[in-house]
Amino acid sequence: MMRSLDKQLPSLHAKLVAQLIRAIVPLGRAAACARLLPRLVQALAAHEHAPLSFAELLATARLLCRRMPLAEPLLLQLRAHIVRELASEGEGSLAGSLSPEQISLALWLFVRHLPSLQQLSPHSPLLMMLPSLIEQLLLLVGDLDSISSEQLCDTMNVLARLKRPNTALLPRMLSQIEARLTRNQLRLAQVVETAWAL
Repeated sequence: MMRSLDKQLPSLHAKLVAQLIRAIVPLGRAAACARLLPRLVQALAAHEHAPLSFAELLATARLLCRRMPLAEPLLLQLRAHIVRELASEGEGSLAGSLSPEQISLALWLFVRHLPSLQQLSPHSPLLMMLPSLIEQLLLLVGDLDSISSEQLCDTMNVLARLKRPNTALLPRMLSQIEARLTRNQLRLAQVVETAWAL
């Protein structure tokens, strides 16, 4: 089945390729999966003129990042979606229709890739564009009660990875994490990962 898929990759549309990635990543590190997954990512990145919807790109990127870094064209697609959302109609210069969950996930994806971009692509235009976009997204982090515990930990990991974290946001997030710990709303894996990041 994997060999057959590999032969058909050039003819598959982006949505189907993304569905295949989301199906294969949970299968683990079997040899066939390990061979096919990079080819699927390459095929998805090649769909620049017919990219995924924002929601599908976020969902696929989050799952994929558990196994491998995102290709730079996928990060550029994600950035383009975010910029369009930030520029959409509404009140204020940062208005848009980004949900708290989308903001948290986009921050997690961008900040997670900064070290590898700095190492592998120090002159990349994307690397020069990301810091200002990250700052914009951090300004949009608002009601912490409305995001899930997983997204709260993601955002805390973002702040811990940044060299100059948002000092006004950090105490609010620590307070929210303490409150959720008291209510047993955080899983052990989330607590350990966040504590290590801090």
